[in-house]
Amino acid sequence: MTNTAKPAAKSDKIPGSIYLNHGRYHWRVKLPGDERYISRPLVPEGARWATKDRAVAEAVARDLYRNLVLKAEIGGKIFEPGKWDGSLACLIKNFLAHADQRYRKPDGRPTGEAANIRYALQHLVEFCPGMQAADFGPLKLKEVRHKMIIAQLARKVINQRVNIIRRMFRWAAGEQLVPATVWHGLLAVEGLRKGVPGVKESEPVESVPEKDVKAALPHMSPIVADMVRIQQLTGMRSGELVTLQPGDIDRKKSIWIYRPGSHKTEHHDHKRAIALGPKAQEILRKYLDRPAGVFCFSPAQADKQRRKALHEGRQTPAGQGNEPGTNVKESPKKRPGEAYTPQSYGRAVDYACKAAKVPHWHPHQLRHSAATRLRQEFKGKGLDVARAVLGHRSLGMADHYAELDLALAIEAAKKIG
Repeated sequence: MTNTAKPAAKSDKIPGSIYLNHGRYHWRVKLPGDERYISRPLVPEGARWATKDRAVAEAVARDLYRNLVLKAEIGGKIFEPGKWDGSLACLIKNFLAHADQRYRKPDGRPTGEAANIRYALQHLVEFCPGMQAADFGPLKLKEVRHKMIIAQLARKVINQRVNIIRRMFRWAAGEQLVPATVWHGLLAVEGLRKGVPGVKESEPVESVPEKDVKAALPHMSPIVADMVRIQQLTGMRSGELVTLQPGDIDRKKSIWIYRPGSHKTEHHDHKRAIALGPKAQEILRKYLDRPAGVFCFSPAQADKQRRKALHEGRQTPAGQGNEPGTNVKESPKKRPGEAYTPQSYGRAVDYACKAAKVPHWHPHQLRHSAATRLRQEFKGKGLDVARAVLGHRSLGMADHYAELDLALAIEAAKKIG
């Protein structure tokens, strides 16, 4: 008997192969750009075990492939707007293309907001990429938010990501990709309030106890230790500290002025000037004997200092063992860079905390410490001083950083009971 069934259309063909193993359907595929195959069990949503129905398995594989490919595209840097088919996946691609061009610094570098948008929209990619964008309403947004709660994201992060999803639909309404009523409907979903059962709360960022900083300093390289001391004195951001160059410092007057070549709010046309007093100047002097455009704090230089200290402290007699430079890999997988990044600077501090066996703290907390100290030193106008030093645009943000002095509260309690 001949088979009269029509062959499946080419567009319906599922990439890879589906096979049955121990009563469960699996899918083996090589994604675009990958060199290796992956294998995934095909389990319908809500089912503990995969069905033996091949048609169901093929439908699950088709959705899974679309999601995986879209995830890979979201991991990229630039997105080309595709043809509009009305799907949520197509809307995400178009909005990411817009965001990659919209959220950039004056020199063309992407801001952190572009990455935040990708993280937020990833939840839509995993949950409902195939639905029509015009059908995405308040109840669907609540379902996506519930997925974030299950993933144990903090309440503030969830609210931020929900707002990004709303922002995407506002943009879509402005481009006439979806009706404006879709965006208006999403505005009806209120943000999560503090105290909702099952919703994780983020830990507040606090100042670093001075004793913990002092305990960690001996376990840092001299360069990283100086970076910590300067950040304590000035309250500058880690991103401003690691990019410091001699040419960015105006040394004409007794108080030096450091104007970062790049900073967090430059794309809002905000100016940033950091005052460097005598103590900060004393620390910086030994880093200024270099060309104007060279970074002051270099991991490569820190590595040389570390190796020199190891050599000077060696106990093996001269002429025995390895001599300096003889036990170096010709092509190491990773070489020390010419400048720290906020992340590598933070890791160096983390290593020191572990070596000193003190509670973990990160460089951003030094900014809070500086704000609190300024509030203590300048009674009555501490918030104004903290705002000016930290580069905030509002007193509210300065108040967020400057913690209340517990010592004053204790002193008041002693006097008034």
